[in-house]
Amino acid sequence: ESGKAFLRTLSAPYVLKADGLAAGKGVLIVPTLDEADRVLDEMLGGMFGNASSRVVIEELEGKPATAELVKEYADPDSEKYQKMVDGICKKLNFTSLRFHRLDDMLESVGIGKDKLCTYCWDGNE
Repeated sequence: ESGKAFLRTLSAPYVLKADGLAAGKGVLIVPTLDEADRVLDEMLGGMFGNASSRVVIEELEGKPATAELVKEYADPDSEKYQKMVDGICKKLNFTSLRFHRLDDMLESVGIGKDKLCTYCWDGNE
């Protein structure tokens, strides 16, 4: 319920982000508050299942995805990032995660970086 209360302090479009860092995987942008409420419920219910960035990182590394390890995968220009994206695409049966990079997503919806929390993408507060 605190998530839904927080949504009511924002204005459309609503950007919902699942998981930890990992450069924007699990991002959904929805136009209405009702849809944001529904998507939030689905996210909390595990809509991304075993395709979350942390699960893929753990599979690639063979060990738990610590915050430090996740940051290594959060750089969209790194080889580790690409391996993670490929793993997520395979699990979700996607050919691309275009517009899931922070810079691409912000440009596509016209939201300034100063208008949303980017901690989940880049680890910066």
